[in-house]
This record gives sequence, C-alpha cells and structure tokens, in this order.
Amino acid sequence: MALRTTGHPVRVIVHDFGVDVNDYASFGAMPPVFKPPACPLCRAPGRLAGHGARGRGVWTSSHAHAIGIHVRRLKCSACGATFTVLPSFLHPFRRYPLATIQEIVVQRHGEKRTYREIEDALPSPAASTQREWADAWEVSAPGWLSILTAWFSTVDPTITLDRHVSGGEAAGLVATALHCLDWLANFLLLRHSVSDRLLETLWLWGAARVGQLLLHPTRCRAGPKRCGLPIS
Repeated sequence: MALRTTGHPVRVIVHDFGVDVNDYASFGAMPPVFKPPACPLCRAPGRLAGHGARGRGVWTSSHAHAIGIHVRRLKCSACGATFTVLPSFLHPFRRYPLATIQEIVVQRHGEKRTYREIEDALPSPAASTQREWADAWEVSAPGWLSILTAWFSTVDPTITLDRHVSGGEAAGLVATALHCLDWLANFLLLRHSVSDRLLETLWLWGAARVGQLLLHPTRCRAGPKRCGLPIS
C-alpha cells in the first residue's frame, strides 16, 4: 500500500508475525524477516532486498512509557521503491497498537456507547485521542465496507451482508468485519487467535486490497510529520 503524505509516498507491507507488541519488542534491533516474492509496486519477482531497520515507539494502555521496537525496510532494485514491513498489530500513523484502538472503535460504533460512557470505562488514552480514533474509523468506513462486502460476496455467495445497519457505515463495517472474522482468519492463515483482533485482521486483509488507509488521520491536513504523527 502506498500512502501519499507530504513529499514521497509512505509504502508499507503489512505482515502477521504471530506475536503481539511485547513479544515483538523482545526481538530488539533484529526483528524477524519477511520478504514478499515480488515487489508490491512494480511486481518484479525476486528484486526485494533488505534496506536496514528503523526504530519507533509504541504506546500501550498498560505501560507508562512507550515500548521501543524496530521495523525492517525493503528496497526494490527494479523500481527503486522502499517499503516498511509493518507488523499487523501496528498502524503507520498511530502511536497505539490496533488492539487498543479496537476497544474504542467497537464501543463507539459497535455497541453505540456515548463518548462519556467510553471515557468513564476507558480513561486512557486521552478523551481527545479516543474521539479522533472513532472519527477516523468513520472516515474510512465507506470505502472499506464497500470493498469488504463485494469481496465476501464472491467467496461466499450464500451469505448476504446488510450494509445498511443502524448507525450507518461505521457501525456496518464493525458488524460486517465481525461476521467475516473467522472466514478472514482462515483465508489469511493466521497464526494467532483472532477473537480480540478484529482491527488487526481487517487491516491485514485490506492493506493490499483497499486503496484508502484504514483509520485515516482525520486531523492530519498538512502531512504526518507536521502533525506530530509517527511514520513507520
């Protein structure tokens, strides 16, 4: 997926390493290697090579400080494009893992709770951050919902998915993704339980299929660097 921000595009290859953020952090400066057989951009086979690694911080609700991890980079010798190999539990422009963001998204758009109810139940992270996550999900929901329902109708034509659930497309994407979760897990051959990884599974499925970023930063009008958002 190529994400156009300011300057050059940010390109990510999302991969499931079968671990959570704490286990991944234990790899230190030598995270596991994943290299697709062909370049995601130009499709040239066998032209991706290691291009170093870079560090980034990940915040979790159970830690007072950021967890430091490293993510690998790849470069295609055919087209010159560089890619960040992003663990599927991370988002390129979010400081928290998807598991933490999921709590807010599901409570707001799945369980239809008010922001006050969510803030009382989940005091961390800050209320403004929680609202931004919920808003960002709403922005990306229409495109993702349309592609997910169209794709699922081709792999399981016996199932009819209702896109027009109460609460609009943001709620519809939560409901549809939950319905498709087991099928998606089998399709992706995931190495971990998906019961608590709705957003991670959806992100892993759609990163190479949907042209729009999941959880698009709604407040980032001038590019992620100027908005203080971390680029993986």
